[in-house]
Amino acid sequence: MKNLKTLIKLRKHSINEILKRISLLHQHKVVLEERLMKLVWEMSNETEKFGGTEYGFVLDSYLKGAREQKTIYIKGVITTESKIQQSKFMLHDEFGEMKKLEIALQNREKQMELDETMKEAKSIDDMSLMRRVRQST
Repeated sequence: MKNLKTLIKLRKHSINEILKRISLLHQHKVVLEERLMKLVWEMSNETEKFGGTEYGFVLDSYLKGAREQKTIYIKGVITTESKIQQSKFMLHDEFGEMKKLEIALQNREKQMELDETMKEAKSIDDMSLMRRVRQST
């Protein structure tokens, strides 16, 4: 029974670690999305300002770099979302395993209670039988 309790504690620890990881991934995704939105806004703003001016050649090189950065942010968001989904699957599996262990522990405790009750009943029956034997002699 002690082993089951230890295994349950390990599973709970693992679940907490996965939850922390998911939280960190969500935070990272939010940061990437904010950067992406800021970059898109800056690209739009710069295009409006310098679109038809003599600085168009500088704008083209800026937009080229900005598009590459935008692609990196988008890939980062997609990768982070994929990792979040993987972590959620791991969380589901860990939680299922922990529940199995908890059920096994409950069953073992119930069986121990039943065994104890049976021992008490047998002891009471034996004492009753001994009294009857004494009374009949």
